[in-house]
Amino acid sequence: MKFLKFIQYDVNEGIVRFWKRYLLVLLLGVTADVTTYRQANVILLRYGEIFSPIEYGIGRFRGLYPYVWDPDMMNRFEIPFQWLMIYFLLAYCIGSYVRDDMEGFGMQFMVKSGKRALWWWSKCLWAVLVNGLYFVLLFAVDVSFAWIYSGDISITIHDMSLVVLYGNQAAEMGVGGIILYTIAVPLLVGVVQSLLQMVGNIAIGSVPTMVLLSALLVLSGYYGHRMLIHGYAMVCRYIPRSAEFEYDALDVRFGLVYLAVLVVLLAAAGYIIVRKKDILEKK
Repeated sequence: MKFLKFIQYDVNEGIVRFWKRYLLVLLLGVTADVTTYRQANVILLRYGEIFSPIEYGIGRFRGLYPYVWDPDMMNRFEIPFQWLMIYFLLAYCIGSYVRDDMEGFGMQFMVKSGKRALWWWSKCLWAVLVNGLYFVLLFAVDVSFAWIYSGDISITIHDMSLVVLYGNQAAEMGVGGIILYTIAVPLLVGVVQSLLQMVGNIAIGSVPTMVLLSALLVLSGYYGHRMLIHGYAMVCRYIPRSAEFEYDALDVRFGLVYLAVLVVLLAAAGYIIVRKKDILEKK
């Protein structure tokens, strides 16, 4: 019963109270879909096809291959702005709520209940709910966009357009694969990022944590390594590139296990920090 009260409190104070932030999520979704549509429009018209809702996700989470500098090749240094904004905005939605609550009204909850564990596990569930809402809104925009342009919101794929735009491997993913790579895995990456942000906010403060998250995002954007969590939210990172730019493509099975382990470790680390932290030190 106490845990439900913690959850209700976090939903009201950590989500409902900041509802305006999620308007930015809708704006980001619309911007991403318009960009994807413009880039694919010529090809779609050529084959008489139109993207389904899940295919817009490929454009949003396509990402970039790891950057390889070669003086003999004219490879441009591009900024994956659209992809970066997805996780920067998610970090904004998480914000410093956990730390602020620990130093504010939430502290009274912990003192009166004597259950720091309930407070922390409620925050973990809150982070999952924030991510769930975040990605549901993005997908809702995809569905709305597809309906506006075609009147069809069926969950299908169009092989010819996908092959021309993103390569054979993208078309071979199938419906299940696209859902996995553009919804499930990015959601799991978001949960890991959010837990990391929450733990960092409590341990070292909001500003240093945001600096570290930003560095991690930028590093993941240009450097390919299976230990960098955000790389798993890029569809192209699972697809081998041409021989001139060889790198080790990511393995989604390893990624799922790795990300799940990080969720457990970060939740446990946060619990240990909360349990040992002197919440009255500033009082």
